[in-house]
Amino acid sequence: AVELWPSFTNSWYYVFRAAYSQQKYEAAIEALETHWKLDPEALVVALGGQRDLNLPIVEYLVGWCADPSKHADAALNDQAALLSQMLTRGAPDEARYWNNRRLFLRDQGDQMRWLDRDTDPALLQPLWEAAHAAYAKTLELEPDNPNYLNDTAVMLHYYLKRDYASALALYERAAKCAEEQLARKDLRPDERQVIQIAKRDSNNNIPKVKRLMDKLARGEKLGPEDEDQ
Repeated sequence: AVELWPSFTNSWYYVFRAAYSQQKYEAAIEALETHWKLDPEALVVALGGQRDLNLPIVEYLVGWCADPSKHADAALNDQAALLSQMLTRGAPDEARYWNNRRLFLRDQGDQMRWLDRDTDPALLQPLWEAAHAAYAKTLELEPDNPNYLNDTAVMLHYYLKRDYASALALYERAAKCAEEQLARKDLRPDERQVIQIAKRDSNNNIPKVKRLMDKLARGEKLGPEDEDQ
């Protein structure tokens, strides 16, 4: 139908559903991408028509993209990031969708750097900015989450390389929130482990960003040790 009459853009939604039902995940993702490119608002409406069915399907496709064992390519971070963006539009108050979006945007940029060390930083900057915006939204929804606090600080500290005072404040708050939450007795083992990692990483990064700030205050050049994560 859409081939015969391209203005029937909502046909791409049904192509997505039909392809997913046949476990043709690449075709399902391609249909979603095409619909998004042509009319993102219409796609959001279409997904929202059966929200409780569609959002878990799109979330499954995000996981499929992120698992290289499921397909011939390396992790499809760019597609996973776009699908996560669709999810943030479908459920804007769901922190994990924003968290996934920022993660895949950051991983997409990292993947580009690993494949080509000479990648133009100007190509990466929009990814870092979009990732930071997703981090900020995640924090807005869960302001006391030590993992989100630490990861947002990492984005400023190591990727955007700016607002180091803000990064320090975020690291310190991440460590404090992690300490407070680890004192709880009702944490599941997996929750406790994640919070312990946030506590460890934020405490490790506090002296690093302080040293960097001191160097900049003295007008010294930064070295490779200041870029080490």
